[in-house]
Amino acid sequence: MGRGEAGTLYSPTFAPGAPPLPAARPALEVTLSRRTAALRFLAVSVASWATAGCDRLPDAVILPEYEFEYSFETTLEGWNASAADVGAGSWNADSSTERATVGARSLRIVLANPGGAGKVWVSRKLEVTANMRYTVDLSFDLATADHVAADAWKLIVGARTSLPAGPSALDFQGDTSSGTATTTGAIWVKKRFTLTAQADDEGSLYLTVGVWGTTPATRSYWIDGVRAVLTRME
Repeated sequence: MGRGEAGTLYSPTFAPGAPPLPAARPALEVTLSRRTAALRFLAVSVASWATAGCDRLPDAVILPEYEFEYSFETTLEGWNASAADVGAGSWNADSSTERATVGARSLRIVLANPGGAGKVWVSRKLEVTANMRYTVDLSFDLATADHVAADAWKLIVGARTSLPAGPSALDFQGDTSSGTATTTGAIWVKKRFTLTAQADDEGSLYLTVGVWGTTPATRSYWIDGVRAVLTRME
């Protein structure tokens, strides 16, 4: 899917009570400098504009935001799969038609984890503004059969300047539990995280999502509807 591959342009919005824009003035036009950018506009001097009358436009601050969405409809959509500490076990991460919340496919992760330490994750490069620091609101749907937190595995969720070089570079937060102890079988739950990250000199930033098997077992998980909204930090 990858709606992050194209920019979405949002129109300026102003506070209630502000006078209408003069009819003779042309509409504001902005050309996106990056295919992945979605520019949103905030008017910050509406009050002074209202008192000054309609003879000038308000001052505006343009805050660039980037929104990326993936549902793994065509293979992994640019995500790269990796694993570590699997030992004698096995793993797989690929697009699957078994279940989905968006479209017909999702990312399926399977980990046979006899050593109780295996980690499987997928990472993807995002193109944003060079050297800019962002708040990253990351959410995704997780199909899991882990319903009690005590039995759940850990989630791998991160946003960094570079690809994880190994397990020591992974970020672990949250778990695979659905929070519904009386349920059996895999169900979909929404997972949400707020991260901070800085892009490198070329405007690259990497998202990572996966699972850390903390106990010996063989388990499957499905991930779909990955959405990342990046907001510039002042």
